[in-house]
Amino acid sequence: MVKLNLVLTCPHSGRDVLSNPALLRNSDNYPPSCKNCEKFENDSDLRTMELSKSIADKIAILSGGREVHTQIALINRDYVDFNRQIECAVEPSLDKTAEIKYHEYHKGIFRIIKEMDSEIGNGLQFLFDIHGTGRTQVEDSNGQVHPIDIIIGTDQGRSIHALSELDSGIFWGTKGLISLLKSKNKKVWPPNADEEVESRILDGGYTIKTFGSTQFYEKLVAIQCEIIPEHRLDPQKREQFAGVMAECIWNFVEPLI
Repeated sequence: MVKLNLVLTCPHSGRDVLSNPALLRNSDNYPPSCKNCEKFENDSDLRTMELSKSIADKIAILSGGREVHTQIALINRDYVDFNRQIECAVEPSLDKTAEIKYHEYHKGIFRIIKEMDSEIGNGLQFLFDIHGTGRTQVEDSNGQVHPIDIIIGTDQGRSIHALSELDSGIFWGTKGLISLLKSKNKKVWPPNADEEVESRILDGGYTIKTFGSTQFYEKLVAIQCEIIPEHRLDPQKREQFAGVMAECIWNFVEPLI
């Protein structure tokens, strides 16, 4: 099957455990570089694996049978947090199993990007990093509270630099991802570019910061998607939301890849 220049990554919904209990991540054992990191919350990303797979399958149908690349972490987040720097992602140990799994996951993303890059032509590549969030609302820069369905992160615009270089208005335009989601009556944060500058809630983690276009391949656009529990935990609602995400992602990327 022909594959698209599109990859969905999912770092936090794995269920596999490691045999050595010493590799369980101690949430109080942070290195100095991670003292301000968020605490581990293993239940906040439940069912993102299923959601990611469903989105990929539905995009394949919409694209006429072209396959979406996926890189999904299988190890439980209690042992490895694949969206952090290595020193914060695993428990220090002489047993390097967790560390090896971490590097295998990111090398897998690297291989996919290289594969897409070899076939890209003049188009762009896209990476969507799929997460869950326990939030159901956010507070804007004026203190007003807004209900949400999804939070979009771009590392303050850095991870979509390739897209901005092509057209500075495309991400926030009528054919941009946020506008497409809003047209499906989904409540998206941030709702506009001004609020993105003022409120940087979940604006992107290690994956999009590492592989986004200012850090890695110039033609790679990396976007983090944080989805609320309502659209992940119930199977029927998850399928419905996957359909919306697939349609919006495909309509967004299809003219650009």
